[in-house]
Amino acid sequence: MKFKSKKSNMVIKNAGGDYGIYFPWITLLFIVVGIASEITDSLLLVDVLSPILSGLPSYMVTLISFITGSICFFSMAAIGYQSANDKVPYRTKVIEIAIWLLTGFYLVWLRINVAVFEFENFATFFSDKEVVMGGLTLLLYLGTGFMTYASAKQLSNRKLYEYLMAKRDYDKLMNSLLDLKEEIEDGIAELELYQGYADRLIESKKCCLDNIETYNESVKSLVEAKIALMTEPYQMDDIYNQTVEKEKYYEEVLG
Repeated sequence: MKFKSKKSNMVIKNAGGDYGIYFPWITLLFIVVGIASEITDSLLLVDVLSPILSGLPSYMVTLISFITGSICFFSMAAIGYQSANDKVPYRTKVIEIAIWLLTGFYLVWLRINVAVFEFENFATFFSDKEVVMGGLTLLLYLGTGFMTYASAKQLSNRKLYEYLMAKRDYDKLMNSLLDLKEEIEDGIAELELYQGYADRLIESKKCCLDNIETYNESVKSLVEAKIALMTEPYQMDDIYNQTVEKEKYYEEVLG
């Protein structure tokens, strides 16, 4: 699984790859295809219902055809929803799907019944336009129905969305932790720089102390030189001797 930090662009990836659950976009595509197939099936149903509803205006026949196709489509979607979120008894599900199948076969029968009653031979029967259209209608009906059932069952599963929401919150928390980790790493880097600063300050202090010592010695020498200049000649020898003894003392003590 991958998690990416917003600031540091850091990526954590498990060695095994990402096997999490994602939103089923392919299933959503199947639903869209199912709707398009249902619309096609409803258009084919207009020719079936036209002879039966010949007394109605054409727009009413078309409307009834689309209503009938929609009922068949959404009935399978409802069965899929029940299967995903409710404990529907297996027997109940079988009965509902059986009713849906019988409805589909009946609609196909309305199209091919004339060809069946006028059956002469198989070659003529299967070349009949109504039989061909009936087979196409049946394939669309079955394909749309079962695809709608499976898609609705997956898309309407509450556990899927609960997992996706939990995964989203987990990703947000992981990103915040990665940002915090980056801040801690930056703080550690700054502390390491402070150690360098401290080392340089110690070295500078040592140099300053050495310079102060040198300055003190120079001042002492200047003071002694000034005293020597202001002293009478007969005192020079004593001062000189004292100065030599002090220098020897400084050399022994200070190295």
